[in-house]
Amino acid sequence: MLVVEDIIDEGATLNTLVEFIQLYEPRSISVAALVEKPDREQVRPNVDARYVGFSIPNEFIVGHGFDYGERYRGLPHICTLAEDAKPDT
Repeated sequence: MLVVEDIIDEGATLNTLVEFIQLYEPRSISVAALVEKPDREQVRPNVDARYVGFSIPNEFIVGHGFDYGERYRGLPHICTLAEDAKPDT
């Protein structure tokens, strides 16, 4: 089984997913992630990401599908979001 994840941030979602998949007793489980934040992980997943595009520091990213308040998702690149670019909440 190959689990493809966009971002491994806290690890909770991936951990829950892997636990669920393990109920079906797959021969193996591998994880591929576009982005991981190893300093941010609070829940250690049962399976390490075998394939990782980028390891980044604990910064908020936008673009290429990642958004902030439904904005910046369509940027053609991934970047950090400057404080003055955040919409009023």
